Amino acid sequence: MLEKDQQNLDSDGDLIYSVSVLEFVAVSNEYCKFLENSAHFSLSDWVAKAVKILPLLYFKAISVPDFENLSEFEPEGFVTLEDWEFIKDTISQKLGIHDNFVDVNNLQSATSETSSMSISECLADTYQDIKDFVSSYQLGISESIHEALWDCKENFKQIWGFKILGTLNNLHFILHSPEGLEENEPVVQKSPKTQKKNWVNNFFETTDDSEFF
Repeated sequence: MLEKDQQNLDSDGDLIYSVSVLEFVAVSNEYCKFLENSAHFSLSDWVAKAVKILPLLYFKAISVPDFENLSEFEPEGFVTLEDWEFIKDTISQKLGIHDNFVDVNNLQSATSETSSMSISECLADTYQDIKDFVSSYQLGISESIHEALWDCKENFKQIWGFKILGTLNNLHFILHSPEGLEENEPVVQKSPKTQKKNWVNNFFETTDDSEFF
């Protein structure tokens, strides 16, 4: 990397408003809204959207460059236990018998052993990290954004990146299982859609993949 580019990455303002971070924020926000509104989807639609947004979230997270965090303060947390339980329970109810256990690694663990968590737990844990970061970003305070971004990226590398990959493996099997998907509950009616203009929303609304390739 050129010295000038490295200097840009070391600047809070240049980094947190760079294209890679702005795209990560956009996808992160879409991920949070998707999980918060899980009850509005049929099971088949929910799984189909999940297998789109999870790899996109992984890609945008890994595209954020590594940087040094010089702050000694922990980033502020916004997600409460009640918020986490709401997301976890909503997903669990949506998946029903398909809320399978996922084997995940954790680089912060003292051992190299894997642990097992349900899909709903994996996604709720990831939601907590992502929502905390998005909430900090929305406050618009550069130092807080920098701290939250570093924390989110480190947790991605050591924790929730593994959870996304493990969850995707399970959701792929569920989506393409010969037994098919068993709907668990009636779908909550959506409010009338507003026109969507950004590329992230268009990605999840379209049925024609040729728009993106």
